[in-house]
Amino acid sequence: MGFPLTFIHWISFCVLQGYSRIIVNGLAGKKITLKRGVRQGDPLSPYLFILGMDFLSRWFVSLHQDGLLSLPFPNIQPCLLFADDALFFFRPSLAQSQTLKIFFAVFHQISGLKINPSKSELLCLNTDRRLMETCADILQCQPKIFPITYLGLPLSNKKLTRDDYKPLLQRFSSKLNSWSSSLLSMTGRLVLVNSCLTSLPVFFMSVFRLPKWVIQSLDSIRRTFLWQGSSNSSRKLVTVSWKKVCSPKKLGGLGVLDLDSFNLAHLAKWLWKWSISTVSNWKSLVRTLQMSHAILPLNSPLTKALTEILPLFNSITVSTVNSSTSVFFWHQNWGLGILSSFFHVLFSYCLNPDILVSEFLTNLQDPLILFRPSLPSSSLACIQLQQLTQALSLLVLRPHSSTYTLPDQLHLKTSTNQFTPSYVYNFINLFPKVNSDIYQIWSLKAPPRVLTFVWLLLHNKLTTIDNLQLRGLTMVNRCSLCQLACESSSHLVNHCSFFLETKIHAFNALSLTLRSSAPTQSLLVDKLLPKKFRGILAITCYFTWRERCSRIFRDRLNSPLSTALKFWTNGGF
Repeated sequence: MGFPLTFIHWISFCVLQGYSRIIVNGLAGKKITLKRGVRQGDPLSPYLFILGMDFLSRWFVSLHQDGLLSLPFPNIQPCLLFADDALFFFRPSLAQSQTLKIFFAVFHQISGLKINPSKSELLCLNTDRRLMETCADILQCQPKIFPITYLGLPLSNKKLTRDDYKPLLQRFSSKLNSWSSSLLSMTGRLVLVNSCLTSLPVFFMSVFRLPKWVIQSLDSIRRTFLWQGSSNSSRKLVTVSWKKVCSPKKLGGLGVLDLDSFNLAHLAKWLWKWSISTVSNWKSLVRTLQMSHAILPLNSPLTKALTEILPLFNSITVSTVNSSTSVFFWHQNWGLGILSSFFHVLFSYCLNPDILVSEFLTNLQDPLILFRPSLPSSSLACIQLQQLTQALSLLVLRPHSSTYTLPDQLHLKTSTNQFTPSYVYNFINLFPKVNSDIYQIWSLKAPPRVLTFVWLLLHNKLTTIDNLQLRGLTMVNRCSLCQLACESSSHLVNHCSFFLETKIHAFNALSLTLRSSAPTQSLLVDKLLPKKFRGILAITCYFTWRERCSRIFRDRLNSPLSTALKFWTNGGF
């Protein structure tokens, strides 16, 4: 590998001078000299292991170059090495299996690193089962057929079945069983939904387009945990729609990630990698297998999923046209926007929807040959063609050079040009409009549990008696705090005498005065009102609600003054 002799002597000295002792009943035995192999806990061993794997890879490649082994298909790496796993590719035959067995045996004699047959598997595609079993016997490993699980993901030469997704669903259930959900508040469960449950399927979503039923099952688990705490709980009250819960906080939601959009955002990175990578082993392999020169290879589950998000990807990227030989005229934004959207009538007459910029500009003098003969019959299409040619005539393109041509480049509509799934996710969720004022509450100086309560209050989704009656429960509607009116969210935070007196005590304790007579719901999202005032008002509403629940479920009564004094111990001030 080209190392100088001095370096080799140093490494040999470090390896050969090592020894171990076996401790029996607290007494260390005799020294055992270690002459080869790597040792766990040795700081030098990881580097030696990397050097050994580099030698293994180079040697295995040379076997293919010398014709002793052959690849199952061209343009792939003969071996792939991971931290604790390795893949070796060869054509299944008795001769090549014997060669591979000798290769592993010689490598063991040289390095001291031995392949573990009990952990090794032979996977063959389109191979006779008897031949596969014979090759597995030669290599002393287990024969396997699809589907299999590799690196935590199901691999199959067919469409994944429901059974292939069961480990993902079971992982969700096992995570929930380890939590004491009955001891958590809604805010605590919200944190766990965002930080744990939503992150569990990320590895899956980075590779597969999850079916609708899987997303619905995962959402059902997340929704049940958020509102009930446990699937065995008797509480079945879901107050806010899941779509609104999954809206970003700046759009009035709780900020729970929408798994469908999150899945698309993670898959979009493959489009980005495919577009910007010039020399890539995986890209060469896919092109070889699919024999397609389109922007994406066809007839694969991943391609079908990426085709779904291709319009979205084109809307967040801009192509810099240099050679104009890899940019699609109609589908990509290369300076004039997405032309298939702007000139949709003209695009419907196009003979080649996937025409490149260079091909279209070559025929710019006579553009009618690029469209169907029936184009003149549409006056709107003729007008759009005239507008398009006028716009193209104003463009100044780089001249072609036979000796040097810059490649076309793809850029994101960001200042850093760094692709992240969060950028795509935020772009997907940029369009829905919820209540645009509710996001103001998340900047208040109040504990998270108070902010979550205020969010429910502003949506009028508290479990007040009037809301329970709407759900079919029969009970007497009377405010348990003032006993003067029917209980509702609006009454509790606007007209209830207990709340009004508690609010006065809370503001007086801080030497503040709130003179506005506007409804409490409006004051909580009023940007002109100082955050400190709105924070005190939010906490007043929260402790008023807690006092209401304490009187109903615990039969404990507190005065407005004692309720206001709880701010100092529990309110966050």
